[in-house]
Amino acid sequence: MIDQVDGLKFTGEPSYWPDEVKTVSMANSFGIASFAPDWWVEDIRRARRVVREGHQVLIVSVVASRSGTRDTLIEDFVEAALLAKKAGADIIEANYSCPNTPDDRVTGDLYKSAETAGEVSRAIKEALGKTPLFVKIGYLSETGLSAFMEHNKRHIDGIVAINTIPAKIVDAFGNSTFCGEGREFAGVSGWAIRSMAHQVSRNLVKLRDQVKTELHKDLTIIGLGGVLVAEDAMHYLDAIGTDAVESCTGAFLNPNLALHTRFDTESVGKRPSRAEFELKTFGKFLSDVILHPSRPTRLRVDTKRRRAVVE
Repeated sequence: MIDQVDGLKFTGEPSYWPDEVKTVSMANSFGIASFAPDWWVEDIRRARRVVREGHQVLIVSVVASRSGTRDTLIEDFVEAALLAKKAGADIIEANYSCPNTPDDRVTGDLYKSAETAGEVSRAIKEALGKTPLFVKIGYLSETGLSAFMEHNKRHIDGIVAINTIPAKIVDAFGNSTFCGEGREFAGVSGWAIRSMAHQVSRNLVKLRDQVKTELHKDLTIIGLGGVLVAEDAMHYLDAIGTDAVESCTGAFLNPNLALHTRFDTESVGKRPSRAEFELKTFGKFLSDVILHPSRPTRLRVDTKRRRAVVE
């Protein structure tokens, strides 16, 4: 069990390109660069035009660029979220974690301040109305996650975890891989953070179930971290129980990763038998009826992929 990630250090070479992707890690050190709103709003509109209605959703990630005070931080998050919604986003993802923004740790480490994050979430959700709000966070221990959930659960519809983890990146001679002051640390993704990402997802799944019992509310958990091949994605869905999966390093190396996951026969072959699937589905249904007798239960069942979600 990992409770902190301070002091991590990796060797990284800019010219390296892997032959085998299953154990690859990547580091980035470019912060959150962005064009002016007029440009990225139009970019969202272009993306909206190619999204297949009924088959895909458009999630737009936004972050504040001003954080001088608590009020300016909130105002900037809300403004960015509303611009993204107007441009056609189905879901807004508020990014509360960026490990390489050394000049703005308030925004980059917002997920570590549960109470402040909760205030931001409340303001964004009130502005968005019915548009779902997801938040992206970095690594948190079980205690930290519980605190984050306590302050945010009433205002959010989903959590994406985890973002990259900050680590010192050096070359073979021990010198900083990335040139320039303040770039000793960079965000690490891929295989190196997989175990930490799995830990956070498992804890979030447990908290999701608690929130459902307490608030009669369904939170979506999106697993992220170490998803390099189809089997990694299926592990999040089947073994851990997340509702969906995102990929950074894997998708960078293989833009067709999502298609490969959907058509990967080996991963599908590892799914439970039809009898096991039906028993598990019935168990979920019965459990939900007992826990929520006055609330109609909906089951979303995918017999091909052998997944069932109680809604």
